[in-house]
Amino acid sequence: MHGIFVKVKAIIIKERKFLLVKKWNDDRILDPFYWEFPECEVAYGESPEDAVLRLLEESLGSSGVIKKPVYTWSQMIGDSQCIGIAYECEICDSEEGQFVLSEEMGGYCYASLKELPDYIENSNLLRDIQKVYKKGKR
Repeated sequence: MHGIFVKVKAIIIKERKFLLVKKWNDDRILDPFYWEFPECEVAYGESPEDAVLRLLEESLGSSGVIKKPVYTWSQMIGDSQCIGIAYECEICDSEEGQFVLSEEMGGYCYASLKELPDYIENSNLLRDIQKVYKKGKR
């Protein structure tokens, strides 16, 4: 069955470093986590903007604000198509650094643009981020 679903990513930058979360992938492998930006699927009837704000609350236990959409992506996953929107977000100052991660998260860290390839294996994601946040472009 063919289907289309929408995902949103939260790109959070603090002192020129990107917030990454360690997401659960599969407990049948030695290292079941991988580094990624916080993301979630948009629920039926929900706007992408509401979904990214829900993501911040559910994944990080923090409220935040959307600064701007920064890029979109599309990929095939089996017989389904994922359409994605990445939003640059800010975490409320009073909550920053005091994240309460959801169960499927194994930790978080901040990494510079130069350090991202040390964490993120998805070459398409790295290319998209580097296009948007090249030195001087942001």
